[in-house]
Amino acid sequence: MNFRIANFNVENLIDPDIRYYDRQILTPDDYNAKANWIASVLNRVKPDIVGVQEVWSREALADTVGRSFHFATGANISAPGASRQESTKAKVAQRPKVALVSKYPISNEQSIQHFPDACKIEIPLRVEGNAIKVVPIAVDQFQRSVLKAIVHIDGLEILVFVAHLKSKGPIIAPSEDGGQSLTVKDTGPGIPKDEIPRVLQAFGQGSLAHETAEGGTGLGLPIVQN
Repeated sequence: MNFRIANFNVENLIDPDIRYYDRQILTPDDYNAKANWIASVLNRVKPDIVGVQEVWSREALADTVGRSFHFATGANISAPGASRQESTKAKVAQRPKVALVSKYPISNEQSIQHFPDACKIEIPLRVEGNAIKVVPIAVDQFQRSVLKAIVHIDGLEILVFVAHLKSKGPIIAPSEDGGQSLTVKDTGPGIPKDEIPRVLQAFGQGSLAHETAEGGTGLGLPIVQN
């Protein structure tokens, strides 16, 4: 028995004319170009099971998968919370979801938001007096829900998890002397000067953290500083 598994970040697949991330909107032409490009990738990769990230609309995903001749005989799609009705309010999209596309039947779909009860996260943090204190992280849920499902393949039950792990890696390019040069691009909104002391404290957050959908714990900068 052979089957192919793929993972695909579709980079904000959303219906046209729906606002997301405050100001961004796909025109119908942009949407068609994106949908056709995703379909062409599926045709080249020929996956039987695909974990998908950054899905804003289940209907857009179904339309896109339907354009791929690799799934011409049909596809099973699981995208909890990503229907137009669930994910869009007043022409504004709420948050992207993960999804699962499969040539095989899918059952027992579950969107996991909270950490297991047995999960306890602690970090060592340098505090006043240069002492090290173990600090529990006051986070009990995933920023992006994890999709758990069972895929049925010829009598087998395959347990599948689809997660969206956010990462922004540096750009590494060859340098003039034959080595490598490292370029880091900062696309963040910045921190007002008067808020810097606060955000460098454990669990301290600036005003922008409360205004954006991403949020955070207020531990990133104190950990890096120490």
